[in-house]
Amino acid sequence: MNNEKDRMRYILIGILCTGFLCVIIALCLQLRGDAVGEEIAVDELLQQYWQEQQVAAIDEQATDITAAAPEINSGTESELDSSSVSVTEAADSLNEEKIESTIAVMAEDDAGKIDINRATAEQLQQLKGIGPSKAKAIIDDREHKGSFHSIEDIKRVKGIGEKLYAGIKESIVANP
Repeated sequence: MNNEKDRMRYILIGILCTGFLCVIIALCLQLRGDAVGEEIAVDELLQQYWQEQQVAAIDEQATDITAAAPEINSGTESELDSSSVSVTEAADSLNEEKIESTIAVMAEDDAGKIDINRATAEQLQQLKGIGPSKAKAIIDDREHKGSFHSIEDIKRVKGIGEKLYAGIKESIVANP
């Protein structure tokens, strides 16, 4: 009789431990899913930070130009007002030139390459060795795991190994 009670206790403990283990696994999977969402947020935050740094640098240059204006134009108050307008126009022009040159450099570096973070299935199929199923796999991976941080990240897609990567790496970019 005692053996049977002990046996029942062990069975109950086993069932409880199994249930507890299932709950822990479910929580881990949920936390893992949240971490993937955080990676996307971090990527977006880094992009936003980069843009803010560019704007801050341009604002600093405009401030330097504005600070130099009184030294350049030591005249009446109306002359200084017109000078500050021209300084503002010069700063705006500098800002536009800097943005245009940044875009031009990016375009030059990426000329003729396919951005794996934005390409459609049809565009991806233009790559050697990428058919409809691999193009779909790339897009599905991008949607589920977030953007590719580098071109090498494309190897995380099932079916894209070293050999296929070597054949397409010169034709792709991974812009943020």
